[in-house]
Amino acid sequence: MKACDLLDLRPLPSVYLLKDQCRRPEVSKVYDLLDKGFFEKASEAAKALEQAKPKLPGSRSRVAEKDLSLLVLSDVHRLWGDFWGAADLAEEAVEASRPDPSSSLLKAAALVALQRAKMRQGAGGQDALKEVQQLCGEILDLVNAEDQVSAEGFGHVIAAETAIALQRYSEAMQAAKVAVHCFRSRDAVAQASALLLLSCACSGAACFREAVAAANVAAVTARSSGQVLLEALAKRQSAQMLLMLGEEQQAAMVAEDSVSLYEKLGDSTRQLDSLLLCAEAHLRRVKRREANAQRSSLRAWALKAKSLAHGALGALGHGEAPRQALLLRARAAKAAGELAQALEDATEAQKLLSDASDRCGVASCLLLQAEVKAVEGQESEALTLRTQAQAMLKSPTQADTSSVEMPRAAASLEGLVEMQWEDHIHFCFRGLQGRPVSNVVKGS
Repeated sequence: MKACDLLDLRPLPSVYLLKDQCRRPEVSKVYDLLDKGFFEKASEAAKALEQAKPKLPGSRSRVAEKDLSLLVLSDVHRLWGDFWGAADLAEEAVEASRPDPSSSLLKAAALVALQRAKMRQGAGGQDALKEVQQLCGEILDLVNAEDQVSAEGFGHVIAAETAIALQRYSEAMQAAKVAVHCFRSRDAVAQASALLLLSCACSGAACFREAVAAANVAAVTARSSGQVLLEALAKRQSAQMLLMLGEEQQAAMVAEDSVSLYEKLGDSTRQLDSLLLCAEAHLRRVKRREANAQRSSLRAWALKAKSLAHGALGALGHGEAPRQALLLRARAAKAAGELAQALEDATEAQKLLSDASDRCGVASCLLLQAEVKAVEGQESEALTLRTQAQAMLKSPTQADTSSVEMPRAAASLEGLVEMQWEDHIHFCFRGLQGRPVSNVVKGS
């Protein structure tokens, strides 16, 4: 999973500094729905805020309900992937709050939402960090003395998100570290979220060991505060980073923990993602240890990967195309020596991936079929399949004018699959969309 994708994983809400509003059940409901990937319901709940009661009993806030609805709705659209719509809503919230001096903090929150939306649509530019610093200064001038440290932490969270979007990972790491320090002993949930952001920045900088450490602390912090989703996200991130470090056994164990947590939450979509990550970890272990491990152990790991991929296929049901899970099961079957099963799954996966215009996926299937044919002694057929796979990646057909180059790592099936996995984890999720995004080559 790319670093920028993690920006959508349980971020702090733009209304974070509006404490009275965050505690309102109807506002919390919107973000709970976002956590579960129910975007249409979250949008409806955000729009309903305009008709809600003005504030919590005893609250000193005088925030206009329409302005709050626009601000929360902007968060919904950003996490839904509609960055332009999110920016429009945030701009409307900014304009609506101008005439009312008592809503200055709401205006600052709307400016935060606007900055986040522009950042995700790529409109921030290299001066975006300077704009964020100026915005954070304005926020500090608006909050009460007791909220200064939390406001500073929130400002550094926005700065870290912006730096990640700009691929300035060193600056993102520094900002995230300051945010973690600000939230320590004040807000465990915000601290865990900032730690996950720090892990995201570290992964972008290829500091995988530091990314694992930050994700592990995030998981512990989230567990201590009863935040099961944050803990599961942190475990998932830790497992992915461990896989990047080549620690497949530990990665599989941590991924299994995230599977259990998602099962507890009833989040079958993310559970499926972690299942496939766990299966990939077992397959990577087979590949790395094939020269110095007993054949019985190698087969056991391969069968474990196959079982996990099979479970993922069962969880997909008939409403989702089980392309990547099917290819993963084919690879596992081949590693376990079940060549007929591997060939059958690879052929079926090829058809599904072809329908989805996934050139890399189709090439992976062809290379896997070639390896199976080679093991069976059918060298001529194996050579033909390998040539087809390489031709598909080297030059697009006349009907497909996309620019596709042969990846350096794609000299073999393992190389191609590994290249794809490190970039997309074969079944990555765009934020909290609640549905998988296929590993499609850019431009296809």
